[in-house]
Amino acid sequence: MCGAVPAPAQSLPQVDVKLIPVVSDGSVTTVRVTETLTGLEGGPDRPLVSVPARIALTPGQAYTAEEVVFADAAGLLPIRMGVDQPPPGMPLQMRSFTPLRAITGPVTVTYVAKVTPALTPRKLGPSYDLRGIDGGVGGAYFSFLLMPLQAPQVDVHLAWDMTGVPGGAVVSTAGGGDYTARVAPMEVYSTFFLVGRVHGLTTPDSPFQAYWIGTPPFRADTMVDWSRKSFTVLQRFFQDAEAKPYTLLMRPYLRPRDGGGAARGGFMLEYGVGALDDAARRIMFTHEMVHHFVGMLEGDSSANAWYGEGLAEFYKVRLPLREGLVHIVEVAREIGVMTNAYYSSPLVTTPYAEVGRQRWAGGEAQVVPYNRGFLYFTNLDAQIRAKSGGRRSLDNLVLAMLERRRSRTVL
Repeated sequence: MCGAVPAPAQSLPQVDVKLIPVVSDGSVTTVRVTETLTGLEGGPDRPLVSVPARIALTPGQAYTAEEVVFADAAGLLPIRMGVDQPPPGMPLQMRSFTPLRAITGPVTVTYVAKVTPALTPRKLGPSYDLRGIDGGVGGAYFSFLLMPLQAPQVDVHLAWDMTGVPGGAVVSTAGGGDYTARVAPMEVYSTFFLVGRVHGLTTPDSPFQAYWIGTPPFRADTMVDWSRKSFTVLQRFFQDAEAKPYTLLMRPYLRPRDGGGAARGGFMLEYGVGALDDAARRIMFTHEMVHHFVGMLEGDSSANAWYGEGLAEFYKVRLPLREGLVHIVEVAREIGVMTNAYYSSPLVTTPYAEVGRQRWAGGEAQVVPYNRGFLYFTNLDAQIRAKSGGRRSLDNLVLAMLERRRSRTVL
């Protein structure tokens, strides 16, 4: 309406973050972090900020209370640090920092996150930790950034200072390096990034871009070109009209078979140093990209993992095969790997509630959602086809669910 005065924007807590990588002998060894927290309430009764001590089986930064310095308008702010003990099956263990007195005004927090050499062994888990090689670093904010998780939403501004870093690049699954958004604090965590000496292949007319650190054991240009085609197939099938940017990030790891972690807007691939043929790698890439479109179920992520992982396993073979991007022999081999792993698992008859409780104990339960979910959706697809005389399939059900989610229709 002409002449109307807009209502003032709601004031939310602010989190301003400055990140400075520190280089020694050509490698990024640490990241210095300075945060300014404005508009937050805090005192001895609840934590001011928290950070994961463990995400699934991936360790977060092992900060001590002395290594994280807090100050407000009244001077140094004494803090108590604690690490919770989550129930079995919960993927997150949190490290929290609680003021020992009421805070006064904005709070400044300073600390240093350590970078692990990329080929250092660790347990199998998502690629959230900070790892570096050849002057580049990759990871996610999940493993090291302190956030006020008690606030429903915050205004976040995050900026990298790359002045002293050779290469000086910053790329992420949220787009560029700097990050400005009004979000729930937990949403910041799932952003993957690469900084420093970063290599890339970009196409101006495509939402799909790719960057990496180190030297992949495959032809990056060929693999990126195929992945871009697969992403286009997924985008068309899942009827994604938004066409938002999607970023593939890659870093090396000691594991012989590739792994990684998916996020909304991209994924971090850990390319293994062992032999993995191109077909298996391409199918695995597609699995990660499916997550971008289908997401996960709400609620307990361990108990509900069969849905997102199962659909990713199902469509990683169906859609590339349908479009001629992979050969049927390659698909048959991949299906054989999944079915053999499922039926030979000691947990093949274990109820899923128990699988969820065991999932992050470091055993067989971690992979059950993938294979059991795949077989569930394969069976469901066959039942729908048989019942409808071939007129419908799992595709119809999944697309209808996605449309309801996009329109916010209650299921």
